[in-house]
Amino acid sequence: MRLNAEQAELVTGLARDWRAAAAVSWPLDREATEVVIRSVYEDMAAPMPRIAWVDSPRAAARLLGDLGERAGDVLPRKDQPQGITGWVDPRGVIWVDASLLHQVGFDLEDVDADLLAEIAEPFGVTVYDWYGPPVEGTHGYEADAWLRVSVRGAVRSDRSVPAPFEAWTAAMWVGFYDAVLRLGLLGPLKDAPGYVRYFGQIADLGRCGAGWWWPRTDVCVVSRRPVSMSVEPEAVYGPQVVHRGEAHRLHRDDGPALVFADGSAYDVRHGEPQAGPR
Repeated sequence: MRLNAEQAELVTGLARDWRAAAAVSWPLDREATEVVIRSVYEDMAAPMPRIAWVDSPRAAARLLGDLGERAGDVLPRKDQPQGITGWVDPRGVIWVDASLLHQVGFDLEDVDADLLAEIAEPFGVTVYDWYGPPVEGTHGYEADAWLRVSVRGAVRSDRSVPAPFEAWTAAMWVGFYDAVLRLGLLGPLKDAPGYVRYFGQIADLGRCGAGWWWPRTDVCVVSRRPVSMSVEPEAVYGPQVVHRGEAHRLHRDDGPALVFADGSAYDVRHGEPQAGPR
């Protein structure tokens, strides 16, 4: 199964727009970012706290550390169980990222693998086979970007940085799902209006130019994107890859691969953090 000319044109245009939105040079729209964040708090029926902007994840960690208990609890409440990569409550997924989407109805198992590969290529994402829970022996596909994975690994290599919610790195993978949704390949979704809204919030944050955010009940900290990023020219992928995307991992031999406006930086070689943040 292949895309027809009209579908191919749609995918090409979306990929162009999403790749631009994922660039470190993409302009920051603070007002639009704060509108999306307020919508998340509203959905959780939580009062909107002040929003504090910082230059880097390291600066966010310092601010949250200085505030201590005055920052409040993680949104949503601490007594709600944590899912694989997102916060979960009895009603379903509250906040999701790429590796959780297939569990909330964005399931690609009934879509032709060659068609998924054709859609994924211009977005630079990789489509994977997966097997297992919730029903043993089930099979499906999910998509993610190696660049996102390596950026997340670099930021998480600094253990002082609390786990962030993504904004910038969302732009590296949501475009693929945006295209799949527009092509009508995911319906019908479970509780579709709610899940599509959650996805839409992630997508909107990816377009806003922000970096990451740390929602707390008494403050919401938002960081800017790095000012520079270096990636490798080639990427090595595992054996279960259906499609090898063009998105490459962080890499620089002669300096930091990620540099932020406040001077904090991360040395990364072929996607692997080296000596932690500078």
